Amino acid sequence: MVPAQPPRVQTATAAGGLWLALGVSGTAAIANQVLWQRGLGVVGAGDTLATSLAVLVFMAGLGLGGLWAAARGRSLGEPMRALAAIELCLCVINAAIAWLLHQPAGETGVGVLWRWTLGSPWLLAAVAIALLTPPTLLMGATLPLAADARQRAAPGTAGARRREITMLFVVNAAGAVIGAAGTGLWLLPHVGQLRSLLCASALSAAAACVLWLARPPRPARPARPAIEPEDGDGGDDRSATREALPWSRGAPTAEEWMGLWLGLLSLGYEMYLVRLMTLHHGPYPYTFALTLCGFLLCWSIGAHAAARRQTPIATRSAALATAAAIAAGALLSGATRSDDPGALQHGAAVFSLLPVTGFGLLYGTLVSSGNADWRRDVGRFYALNTLGACIGILAFTFVGYELRHAHNAFVIAVGLVAIAWLPAARRPALARALCAVVVLSVGLSGWAPHGRASADRMAFHGRDGVVELDRGGNVMVDGLWHSRLSTEGNHIGKLYNWGMAVTGVLARGERPLRRALVVGNGVGITAATLARVPGLHIDAYEINRTLGAVMRRYPERTLHAASHPRIDIRWRDGRAGLLTDPRRYDLIVSSPLHLSQAGSTLLLSVEYLELVRRRLTDGGVVVLFSDEGHAAQAAMVAATVHSRFAHVASFDRQLITLASDRPLSLTADDYAAALRRPDPLMRQLAQHERERSDAGKPSLWDRFDGPLARPPATTPLITDDRPVVEYPRFR
Repeated sequence: MVPAQPPRVQTATAAGGLWLALGVSGTAAIANQVLWQRGLGVVGAGDTLATSLAVLVFMAGLGLGGLWAAARGRSLGEPMRALAAIELCLCVINAAIAWLLHQPAGETGVGVLWRWTLGSPWLLAAVAIALLTPPTLLMGATLPLAADARQRAAPGTAGARRREITMLFVVNAAGAVIGAAGTGLWLLPHVGQLRSLLCASALSAAAACVLWLARPPRPARPARPAIEPEDGDGGDDRSATREALPWSRGAPTAEEWMGLWLGLLSLGYEMYLVRLMTLHHGPYPYTFALTLCGFLLCWSIGAHAAARRQTPIATRSAALATAAAIAAGALLSGATRSDDPGALQHGAAVFSLLPVTGFGLLYGTLVSSGNADWRRDVGRFYALNTLGACIGILAFTFVGYELRHAHNAFVIAVGLVAIAWLPAARRPALARALCAVVVLSVGLSGWAPHGRASADRMAFHGRDGVVELDRGGNVMVDGLWHSRLSTEGNHIGKLYNWGMAVTGVLARGERPLRRALVVGNGVGITAATLARVPGLHIDAYEINRTLGAVMRRYPERTLHAASHPRIDIRWRDGRAGLLTDPRRYDLIVSSPLHLSQAGSTLLLSVEYLELVRRRLTDGGVVVLFSDEGHAAQAAMVAATVHSRFAHVASFDRQLITLASDRPLSLTADDYAAALRRPDPLMRQLAQHERERSDAGKPSLWDRFDGPLARPPATTPLITDDRPVVEYPRFR
């Protein structure tokens, strides 16, 4: 027989197991959130909708789960056993979700579900909510139950218990930092989305095992520790009196309302940071992961600082300091935004992370104030805070993203100043009123016009991104160069827009062109170029609606693409359109913004090319923007295209790739015959070639590479599951 452990050893084992399991649980939770976001984008939600759905459902589920645990958690019995059961359930549920998200939209099986939702964002949102709510509810119950477990086991003064509550959140957030970094920077490119989700499920199972092994023996009668005020806490700890007050179990207290408001402002600031970091560092797949890591890390430092203090910090001082840091970061970022990327600009973006420490400090102080029943009170605070977070996400994404960044920072700073001057104990109604004022101010600011000019550029802010134009007509989308507006035909000869249309028409030869499709319409130069082919109807997909404001403001410089009678622009995800629209095309031009941009895989993968192949007519041609100067990326694109098409050729060292199941009409004789054709596009090409010849410059035909060689068999293919082309390790 194994002798029973002494009580002190049992307590230490249970505490260590709980801390370890809570950190692992945080890692699994944030990994799932990052992967769910990408999974919804793969099945056709588009980046903006997928991000909004994943974050909103995640935060709402956490809040509702915390509220449920606060109200019903005691009925679950011993909390560590309940936590072990929850983590085991999360393992099973998340493994099932991983399998569901891995199924492509199609005609059979689970793919029918995704195909059914593609026609309506509301249906997709409903399916996402139904799918992701069960695991997020369980995730939300973990922290209140962990607080209950520590209250049952942790002796000591009220100040020590207050610090222990805060440390629960710090440990969970520290695990989340590891989850965000590990998933975005390592797991996804190395093992793929499905295996990454299964790894997150395995972490939940590991947390369940740790909790089960470290659980304390079931007591004969659960004991509640006495509430002992700590010397020096004085009137700051109201735990003993609050338990007796009738409203403590009814209406939320001032601290809880302030927690709701703090959630609104902190998640609003996170949305602000995501866009700011995207503009400063580029919309790469690791930008969001690193921003999330920085946010969670700074928040954890602030919360840990609150836990280390013997007495609560002054809420007013912390709120004012945080507001000042936000204002300083906004001014510094605005001053460096138009400069060339460098240490000052990157330093300004990093400086903008400092206010997050203040948010963590405020959270740690509020969550640990006056908790008589940790499970109930922590759960209620957690629920209201995440409810505020959901409001903040909605307000600062769907309204705040229409504004300049400085406006968002101003609103958040004003909200923090209001917290600083709010009487902390007696006026929850004032907290509610000020919260409404902040949300209303953001909404009213949304009526400002889209285009805003500065000294050297025009900026268009929208939910789908920021489009900037400099004096030379260069178009920047989310900080990356996209194209150039046309001025007196200066777009002619540029392979990134005009050339993609021309080479696609050349590859068709003498075969007639009746219908073409442009996926990634941009500012419409490619579609307008194709419209010079007589009788050709062009459908165009573009997911970034902000580009529509540019096309409406500059109709001549976008070749009147927005109003052309034979161009039908559809503001939606191109893959979703191809899946739901059965029409077939003689020519499909597909242009991701940048190969290294987050989401570019979705317009280059094996699954996408197979979908394009099914939408081509017999002898149809697909044209792909396929290189940014990185040999490894170009090789992966070439290998992926060769895996789906019999004939592949390229222009300008694989800047443009053309593919078809029939031989391409790209010989010297075919090119000479095309220059003699009378249609407007070929006359434009012939004139361009004469001008280049007179200037002694190489012709378009001189830039033809010929048939594209198949890369070695070891070259990885781009798939929806593994977005290898997006990651810098392949540069």
